[in-house]
Amino acid sequence: RALLSDQGTPIAWASVGLADGLYLTFPGHNALPVGYDPRDRPWYQLAVSHRDVQWGAPYLDASGLGVLLPGSVALVDEGDRFHGVASIKIPFEYVISGMLRGDELPEAATVSLLDDEGRLVVGSDGGERVTMSSELTRGAELAPYPVAEVAAAARAGKSGAIRRDGELILFARMPALGWTYVLQAPESVVR
Repeated sequence: RALLSDQGTPIAWASVGLADGLYLTFPGHNALPVGYDPRDRPWYQLAVSHRDVQWGAPYLDASGLGVLLPGSVALVDEGDRFHGVASIKIPFEYVISGMLRGDELPEAATVSLLDDEGRLVVGSDGGERVTMSSELTRGAELAPYPVAEVAAAARAGKSGAIRRDGELILFARMPALGWTYVLQAPESVVR
């Protein structure tokens, strides 16, 4: 109770969408467009054909909360019959502040998050400047990461390091999200 009332959590919405279209959300609100159907939303589709927790690509929230990161799981009964999807949505800004900013990053470093196709979702210069792909907020296709070897590794789900032109590029798969975390910096500043 103290966590929820005093500190807060990174969860913006907790939702349930049932197979018949019924939609419940916490906290409740009336900001959805007329004709909203949870079954058409990315967070719902994410879990329809899976039985474990699925983390999806960030998407623009229909109620105006900005870009959200969904985590969803199918609701099934003992006979594995599908009944709907339960989901939490985390503001993508929370992900950015927790992963792409920090005093421990060298000033000359760039940090990026790539999706499972090796496309740039968001990047940071190691300080406070964070650039979210403009395609993300428009719902368009994301651009591939500019270092082809790293993009290929992200598509293959691999982690590793590449030295190139005096720079060190470290990349690590994040299994829970299916994404790749990339740190690129001059070799002279990497400890």
